Amino acid sequence: MDLGSRAPAVCPLGAWERARVFLPIVHFPLFPLPCNLFPHELKPEPCDPDGSVMRIAFVVEHCHLRGGHERCVAEWARRLATRHEVTVISHSLSDLPGGLVRCEPIRRIPGPAALQYLGFYVLAGARARTLKDHLIHSQGPNCPVFDFSSVHTVVRAKYRILRRSREFRQEMTARQYASWRTHYRLAMAVERRLYPRPGGVLLPVSQGTGRELRDAYKTPPERVEPIPNGVDLDTFLPARPGERENVLHTLGLPRKHSYALFVGGEWARKGLPFAIRVVAASAEGVHLIVAGSGPEACYRALAEKLGIEHRIHFLGSRTDIQALYRVGMALLMPSLYEAFSLVSLEAAASGLPILASRVSGTEELVIDGESGWVLPADPLLWAERLDALAADRALSEQMSRKARETASLFPWERGVARFEELYDMHYGTGR
Repeated sequence: MDLGSRAPAVCPLGAWERARVFLPIVHFPLFPLPCNLFPHELKPEPCDPDGSVMRIAFVVEHCHLRGGHERCVAEWARRLATRHEVTVISHSLSDLPGGLVRCEPIRRIPGPAALQYLGFYVLAGARARTLKDHLIHSQGPNCPVFDFSSVHTVVRAKYRILRRSREFRQEMTARQYASWRTHYRLAMAVERRLYPRPGGVLLPVSQGTGRELRDAYKTPPERVEPIPNGVDLDTFLPARPGERENVLHTLGLPRKHSYALFVGGEWARKGLPFAIRVVAASAEGVHLIVAGSGPEACYRALAEKLGIEHRIHFLGSRTDIQALYRVGMALLMPSLYEAFSLVSLEAAASGLPILASRVSGTEELVIDGESGWVLPADPLLWAERLDALAADRALSEQMSRKARETASLFPWERGVARFEELYDMHYGTGR
């Protein structure tokens, strides 16, 4: 990959006149934008004489050990900070040891989601512009200034899928849906200006996300380097003898049943309606544990309609998610869209076979028929596979071992090591 001939990133919001391109798709007044947002063209300098320590600035709206891309940045940052100087340009920074990572705080603009997104984009770009001695590592279309940008979602691809989903739209009020639509159209407008001719290197988190980039924006292949998400293999472990029973007792759930897991928010996007129908079709009477927040009443009503309300257990948002993985026999992931689900990595590391739709990340993680299955949208077929795991202990244990083995290929350290290689090429220090 040629990193030495980096062209400056194109900034679509360099001045008020250039911001007018967004007027047809945002429905509120825009504030005057600073005109000095064009990226620095100086290559960052190492912060020690032998070039072994680099200055790295991540750009992310929030940085913590929860969520999706927020957690990715926190995991990368805390590992890189043991060897380099790491700064996070963010609204908030939490869950990391004090003093390990420096925060460059960005003021949050009140208002609808699109305005908050645009405000962060402008203010983070202005702040990054001042860090001339730092390598800038953004997260998708959240900053006009970047040397590297991890792509956790191709907004254009996700938008095209979700806008066709009736259940996704039904989860929101008309006002919420309008806000979501405006926000995504604004993000797509930024993608259209950053991704076709990126000034830095784009780092999609899976092979599938890389294909979405090339298909949607014809991004030059030399500017795309997929680096997968990771998992903490010391935190997410298969259940020890007796642990499943202890966790079920704590949760107040009967030990005699087999439990599939559904984990996360955005329930319609992640396919909870489908997962409930799969459980309804199970001949083995499999139960479903739902961990995460969402419109619970809506899905309780669906379970009641199907006559399985006693087999669906809503546990809400959890801080003990690693314990939940140890009681499940499989993870159900019938998602409409993913980039590379952290939940899937955590579940596999915990020894859970994965039943998944064909979304990005599954081709790297799920070995069909060995560590799980990648299945079409047929609830009866999913139920058949789920029942096979419930009825055949040998098959379940075999798939559990293979799931853990496959997940062990994706420690966080793998991605961090590749980042350092690319950073080093960019610095040109030749360590």
